[in-house]
Amino acid sequence: MEQFGRVIKVKGDKAEVEVFRASGCGGNCGSCGGCESTSLIVEAENSVNASVGQFVKIDSSTKGVMFAAFITYVIPAILLIASYAAAFYTLISKGYSKSAELIGVVVGLAVLGLYFLILKAMDKKLVKNKGLAIKIVQIIK
Repeated sequence: MEQFGRVIKVKGDKAEVEVFRASGCGGNCGSCGGCESTSLIVEAENSVNASVGQFVKIDSSTKGVMFAAFITYVIPAILLIASYAAAFYTLISKGYSKSAELIGVVVGLAVLGLYFLILKAMDKKLVKNKGLAIKIVQIIK
């Protein structure tokens, strides 16, 4: 996946790049909140020795982006639903029907929080091992 951005900071062999997001609708109605922020700051490998202020093309593997989306959105949704259902039905079968729903929600949110803590701890390894690294591939100007 190729995108364009501007280098805002260089730190050794890494650079912080302001990536310009393309709007899906092109409008500025403000109803979705997506149009308000048109850029995003990412850290990229700076193998082309780009300097602060230069416009660059950055690249990340499509497979890596799809994997990142899967572990960020799909797995948490499955965990939330499964942990809620497991807690709810376990409590119902034990005869705790009055508090089963509330406890199911608490268990679901706790499992979700634990998942994101584990994901945060593994972040650097995932970037390194799964091809999620963003690289500057070309200096535009």
